[in-house]
Amino acid sequence: MSNFSVRADDVRPSAIHSYFDKIQVWRKSPISRDEYAFLTSQCGSVKVNNMLARFDWSYTQRLALYQPTKAVLEWLSGRNDVLVNICEVALDWIFDNQDDLERAYSFVDQHLVKKYHRLSHGVRYFEQTRYTGPPWLATKAVVYPDKPSRINGEPHCLHIDYRMSNRGAVRRAGIEGPADMVSLDHRRFWEDRLLMYALDPNKFGRAYHNHVEGKGRRHAPWVHRSHNGFAYDMDRRAGNMIVRSLGVTPEKVAGTTQEVIDQYRDRLPVRGSMQRLNVDHLLPESHGTL
Repeated sequence: MSNFSVRADDVRPSAIHSYFDKIQVWRKSPISRDEYAFLTSQCGSVKVNNMLARFDWSYTQRLALYQPTKAVLEWLSGRNDVLVNICEVALDWIFDNQDDLERAYSFVDQHLVKKYHRLSHGVRYFEQTRYTGPPWLATKAVVYPDKPSRINGEPHCLHIDYRMSNRGAVRRAGIEGPADMVSLDHRRFWEDRLLMYALDPNKFGRAYHNHVEGKGRRHAPWVHRSHNGFAYDMDRRAGNMIVRSLGVTPEKVAGTTQEVIDQYRDRLPVRGSMQRLNVDHLLPESHGTL
């Protein structure tokens, strides 16, 4: 369940792993039996399809490699007939217990913001998995807390997956070929994508009142005092009410920062109401795990 009050400092994983969860490559020549044996020994699983690529018929074999080791990436980089068109980079946070895991999921759900996200993409949920877009989207972040780590089976794992599902998206991430996957700086990769923002309800409520209700450019708080002496911060109240009204489900008590941005950025200056959170302690080492 989404918890509106979880802070970055409350999220303290006991281990952090970053790795390639899946890569898909095309080859111009089929792999040999020995090469297949090598790949299966160095990957979680391997899927081979002999077919012509629609974009270039000179590519005749498609390989889907799950949790490939660095040895696989180096082997691919030594060939001149490999094209990478799907890449999924995963971040696993490992916790000591289920309560810590659930707090971490609530924190990510509430605060994770994706660049170039649109209202039509939506924040979508299927069971316990959170998606920042539909299946056809070229890039999306996927988060789920209900499966063990895929690289070592550790329980209490929050899995964050950044999926790039076409050649253009892979290239925009700086991956022109397998050699770029070998040298990928995992910490820098996630610095650019693990973007967490908190919404200040006072500033957001003030922006709402100023721009939607025509209150001008007021900077001071709007405090209403009732006849019995109680003081009400009208800006904070409005900000909280709007956030709590967006994207509410039986599993989620409030809208996320992403949903607020999507719904209101064309109507009022939402960015002035947000603060980027420091999550340096949640980033992986630069060299990755596998």
